[in-house]
Amino acid sequence: MLITVKQADLADRDASAGLIERYIREMVTYIGVEDLSAEQLAAYCDMLNAYWELPGHYPLLICCDQQLSGFSLVRRYPPDPDVYDMGQFYVADEHKGQGIGRRAFQQTLVRFPGRWLVRVLPQNTRAFAFWNRVIDELTEGNFTLTTESNNRELDNHQEMHCFRFSV
Repeated sequence: MLITVKQADLADRDASAGLIERYIREMVTYIGVEDLSAEQLAAYCDMLNAYWELPGHYPLLICCDQQLSGFSLVRRYPPDPDVYDMGQFYVADEHKGQGIGRRAFQQTLVRFPGRWLVRVLPQNTRAFAFWNRVIDELTEGNFTLTTESNNRELDNHQEMHCFRFSV
């Protein structure tokens, strides 16, 4: 199984739109939204468009055997631009449990060495277990984990588990 992570361009944004919609529909369930209107979905998609449009934002596509399988959306963290923030990370359900996410994240770290922040909603226990396991493995346990809600605007008023580490 060949896992690759590649820089996305504007054409890739359109190709990944279906995955982005699936990701958004999954994520909003963790903040108590059962169903999205077309307008709400479009608004969430517009927020993710920043990764293709703003400096300091890096959209990456995850491919498994040359098939689009997910995305890794990295940015410089606005309150501290010396830190990379895993803004959004998604592997499609049909590709989960095969080590694709771990290998894609490892490739992402190689592209962006430095200080990192990964934030996870407490309700997303599956993602928390993934990040806790993978970050522990890739940093050999050299990370900190806190629960914070100090940046309410960026985190949409949500408390988050925050993993901090350097690579």
